[in-house]
Amino acid sequence: SNEEGWVDLSVLCTFNNVKKITTDVAELAQALKGVEGLVVSEENTKVRRTECLPKEWNPLPRTIYAKGFPTDVSLDVLEEFFAKQGKVYKVNRRAYPGKDANGNRKYKESVHVEFSTEEEAKKAVEAGLEYNDVKLVVMFKEQHDKENADRRKKPEAEAGDKRKREEGDEEVEAKKPKQEPIVLPKDASVIFTKIGEGEQRWKVVKTAVAEVATARFCVAEEGTAKLMFNTAEEASKVVAKHAETPFKFDDVTPESCALIAGEDEEKFREAMTTQIEQLRSMQDKQKGGKKGGKGKGKGKGGKKGGKGGKGGKKGAAAIVVKPHMRHEGVYVSSKGSEQSLLSLNLVPGVSVYGEKRIMSGPAGAEEADKKEYRVWSPFRSKLGAAIVAGVDNCWVKPGAK
Repeated sequence: SNEEGWVDLSVLCTFNNVKKITTDVAELAQALKGVEGLVVSEENTKVRRTECLPKEWNPLPRTIYAKGFPTDVSLDVLEEFFAKQGKVYKVNRRAYPGKDANGNRKYKESVHVEFSTEEEAKKAVEAGLEYNDVKLVVMFKEQHDKENADRRKKPEAEAGDKRKREEGDEEVEAKKPKQEPIVLPKDASVIFTKIGEGEQRWKVVKTAVAEVATARFCVAEEGTAKLMFNTAEEASKVVAKHAETPFKFDDVTPESCALIAGEDEEKFREAMTTQIEQLRSMQDKQKGGKKGGKGKGKGKGGKKGGKGGKGGKKGAAAIVVKPHMRHEGVYVSSKGSEQSLLSLNLVPGVSVYGEKRIMSGPAGAEEADKKEYRVWSPFRSKLGAAIVAGVDNCWVKPGAK
């Protein structure tokens, strides 16, 4: 720009985002006329601000962080949504690093929004915002940045925390950063009845409906399948598609397909929330890598333990094994508050790496009818570590080549 602040429109036409719309100077000049804060020259070849930028520009105090949006929501919709809280300067959709095979960005469920004043930003934070009946997580960006920084502890701090854990210092657990609340969509769940039988029936159902929408969760039991999608619109599309042309699960046409509503939906959402909480709990314990602790009782502890052993048992808790909610061929066991990642032992009775093995089956089943599983340690397997860390897709699965 020159001393008077004029910028040639031909320069703006070289910007990538502008080039996507137009490279014509006259068309750009016409579009900029009447825009608040800008003035176009009489020759329609230049533009400048009506007011100079302040010497100190700090947007952080008036910028918020908001999470809970569908990943495909458009920028126009976001700007219109937040404009109800005040004048919006800018909305940034947060994206994961890199691009997919088609060259597209993969966006997160969260955004950054810059308002014109701190008061407007504060109003948005305190408004208890909801989008499509989903409660949003909203806070100042500065607070969110600080919480992220706290999670990335320095090696010295991590080493100190590790020593405290080994000494049985429970205060370390209280100091751990709190995880963001679990946000599940409302009116986005569907139920199919009489879907046929089969051990991996959930996969058949999930694959069949994927032509319309990808299910976030799929649970199949007792001839019924329940699916949760990312939005209510996706769930409605699945129901409408079945009404027009019924889905087929292998050779079985389900008896009915409907939205899950009312108390049934609340129970399903609570069940999925519980599964996510259990998975998070397992991830935390695997990351912590506990090696002992003071323990209780008369045991002396192992070589890597603390001053005590496991202590006496109050009674053996039943081991419950369920298929992993996302990954075929992977299982999760629950025994009291303990969770472990499992794989099916194809050669029962044989331990490859000295790993623990457990037997599980339906209540009252004979020993011969139970299945043997191998405890899968994420500390010995990169694939196991990726699953515990929450990887979306696992291409290594039964039948894959």
